[in-house]
Amino acid sequence: MSTAAMTKTFATLGASLGLAVLCMGSAQAYNTSLSGTGTNRYGQADIQIGAYTKTGQSMGASLVNDSSASQQFWVYCIDPLTTSKLTSTYSTSSLDSFMGVGLNSSGAAVSGNGAASAYKTLFTSAPYSTVDSYEYKSGTVSLYNNLVELYSYAYKDSMTSNTKSAAFQYVLWELLGDANSGVADPTKSGGAYFSNTSYESVRTQAEKYLDALNNANESFWTSSLGLTKSAYNYTVYKSTASPSSQTFLAVSDKKSSVPEPGSIALAFAAFGAVAYTRRRKQ
Repeated sequence: MSTAAMTKTFATLGASLGLAVLCMGSAQAYNTSLSGTGTNRYGQADIQIGAYTKTGQSMGASLVNDSSASQQFWVYCIDPLTTSKLTSTYSTSSLDSFMGVGLNSSGAAVSGNGAASAYKTLFTSAPYSTVDSYEYKSGTVSLYNNLVELYSYAYKDSMTSNTKSAAFQYVLWELLGDANSGVADPTKSGGAYFSNTSYESVRTQAEKYLDALNNANESFWTSSLGLTKSAYNYTVYKSTASPSSQTFLAVSDKKSSVPEPGSIALAFAAFGAVAYTRRRKQ
């Protein structure tokens, strides 16, 4: 076989394999309809968000139906001052796209244009545009990384009880909108905080998650809280209805980067097809 022929053969193989990878790994944004199932992991707490007092606020993960994908999955709300109006229509995006950040090869945010992000649009529109201290935070790179750290270590733990789910929901709200603080000690003051100790178990659990974020140290999650790290794909569900419904964040387990048996078989099939075609031409 000539050098030119070999080059053409491997170029064809590369195109075939590239198509296989694209078909297996691409994630398209789409429009869908979400409906509630009546199943949730709600706990309660008295919290203050900006000027809004939420007494006995129910919060935590909700199980929803996705009509387009014909599946159910759990979501957390990422904008606490908007009411859930399910059934409602939604568009989807990745979390990095929603936050307006760029990721490195390890999946960490390293650059961003939060000023042009859907996150800023959401948190500078009503009702957030009239709320003091609970609003868009410009440091979207560090915010994205904090969100991913929270989910990576605490998401599975949050799904084990209503108390933990409510605590996780509060921490998510705290990270996204409390403009008076970063992560440090936000449960007693700021743009979002627990207004009293009526539901102390939720506050105590929230502070455990926040302490781990503050330490910025994997050993705190693993040694102090006994939690392990998981990798997820993140999907934001943004309401397209009028009036709008809550925005949700859902995660799914990220597949290993090691080729799966099916993808290996597909690669060999593509190579065999190219080799067969080449032999016929000879």
